Amino acid sequence: MTGNAAFKAFAAFRRGAGALLLAALTMEACAYYEAQERPVTQVLAASHPSTIRVTTTAGQVWLLDRPRVSRDTLLGSDGGAAVVIPVGEVTRVDIERLSPVRTIFLGFGTVLIAGAVDFICCTKFYVFGKPK
Repeated sequence: MTGNAAFKAFAAFRRGAGALLLAALTMEACAYYEAQERPVTQVLAASHPSTIRVTTTAGQVWLLDRPRVSRDTLLGSDGGAAVVIPVGEVTRVDIERLSPVRTIFLGFGTVLIAGAVDFICCTKFYVFGKPK
């Protein structure tokens, strides 16, 4: 493989890796948490969310995966650790939602930023001389 072909292959890899990194960094911005007015038992029975954010009377905030209620106890896991909270201590329940508008704008923004970076890098290497 010649030096120029190797550079082109590396540039293509770099663009792909950069695009994946930007996409991964922006995907979390597409989600938000929506406060629920109902008790945690009704929220889980009605919508069956895979993740909820719970605030307790002590002010602790838990991000529970696979939440469920057993008798008067809220069960789930936070970062892999089991969490057990009495239902009476839950003061707020938030459900994760996806925002299509945020997703569209972030998608366009990501493409524009990646394109600008790619243009700047390629212009530097191909217009101003050989790759170094």
